[in-house]
Amino acid sequence: SGSGTVTVNPLPTASVNSATICAGGSTTLTATTSASSPSYLWNDPSAATTASITLSPASTTTYTVTVTDGLTGCAKSGSGTVTVNPLPTVSVNSPTICAGGSAILTTTTGASTPSYLWSPGGQTTASITVSPVSTATYTVTVTDGTTGCANSGNGTVTVNPLPTVSVNSATVCAGGSATLTATTSALSPSYLWSPGGATTASITVSPASTTTYTVTVTETTTLCANSGSGTVTVNPLPTVSVNSTAICPGGSATLTATTSALSPSYLWSPGGATTASITVSPVSTTTYMVTVTETTTLCANSGSGTVTVNSAPTADAGPAQTVCAGTPGGTAIGGSPTAIGGTGPYTYIWAPATGLDDATVANPTAEIGSTTTYTVTVTDHNGCTANASVVLTVPPLPNIESTTVSGTDVTLVWDSLAGQTYRVQYTTDLTPVVSWTDLTPDVTATGVTTTYTDHAGAATPRFYRIFILCP
Repeated sequence: SGSGTVTVNPLPTASVNSATICAGGSTTLTATTSASSPSYLWNDPSAATTASITLSPASTTTYTVTVTDGLTGCAKSGSGTVTVNPLPTVSVNSPTICAGGSAILTTTTGASTPSYLWSPGGQTTASITVSPVSTATYTVTVTDGTTGCANSGNGTVTVNPLPTVSVNSATVCAGGSATLTATTSALSPSYLWSPGGATTASITVSPASTTTYTVTVTETTTLCANSGSGTVTVNPLPTVSVNSTAICPGGSATLTATTSALSPSYLWSPGGATTASITVSPVSTTTYMVTVTETTTLCANSGSGTVTVNSAPTADAGPAQTVCAGTPGGTAIGGSPTAIGGTGPYTYIWAPATGLDDATVANPTAEIGSTTTYTVTVTDHNGCTANASVVLTVPPLPNIESTTVSGTDVTLVWDSLAGQTYRVQYTTDLTPVVSWTDLTPDVTATGVTTTYTDHAGAATPRFYRIFILCP
């Protein structure tokens, strides 16, 4: 018989570590063996023959290695599993803001126990509030606390520029108006003014005092808005007043403009004068207007004053009269009435006052010894005056120029005053007391000499006298 010996070589031991990675990551699997002279063969896609291999599976995968002992030819397999945990989903909103505004970025993730880290900024919250000066992208890294896997997402904050806005300023005089216009870079602008609420690019305003107007311009394509303002400076009108006065016909008056203007110029109408005061002599009641311009602001205002021309009285000194010197009781002078027109009551001044019983009444009585002209000045309630004169003529005593006797007729010729009545008297005895006899009829003179014939004058001696018959 024979015998044989079967030698049984032990199998080498073979073990492989397992690993857990995040999707997209890699890991190394290493075969551990008791073989003294091992060779390796992995079932990975590359059929690696090294003790260790680095792998990046897309999903959980088990990898097997076969270890052969080169001394015995015995082989043994071992396996390890690479568990692939998914990355957490991460998304961030992307808002649009206007320059100077702020936005909230919020992370949305599938991580069950997430932690956050933002860049730039370093915040660790799910949401952040940012105010970039220009368009900026923000990235958040989310780590799932359960798996340790992290993923990133980003959101972009788009910053739209504010439209530029400017508004002109203006200066007006009180009561005037100004147009304010908004100038903007907005391509599709809308407007809103305050105060007022107007929605046009230009507004016309008439503020009572200096006012600032603000316009908000919105770029309708982005809804971004900006404001600008313009000021309407209101300069006050100068105050203007003019005195009024009254004059008599033919008189003059001075009108003066009083104004608050610091540097005034003047223009009067009617007349066109350019001084603060004017002297006028209107023939009837007239209103004068002055326009005062403040030359520092060119603001102007007007005022007026009226020159009232009072009606003048009319004086009547009465008709001319012929009177005898020393007429008893005197002679009344003045009209009927002495003053009319104007505004009563009247005052009277007669000149000269010589021979008058009262030189301040309308109809004084005059006793004169010679021809006299009296002038009355009438002054009415308004101070307007009128003058009139009257002549009181005292005829001269008649002077017998010649005496002619013819038969019994005696013809007398004397100098006379036409229209005056003369009386001829005679006496035959000049012994005091003389008795005089009238010759009739009385004679009215028609010229500078008058003739009278006494038909019995030469019959007896007679003495004659001639005198004027006073009214």
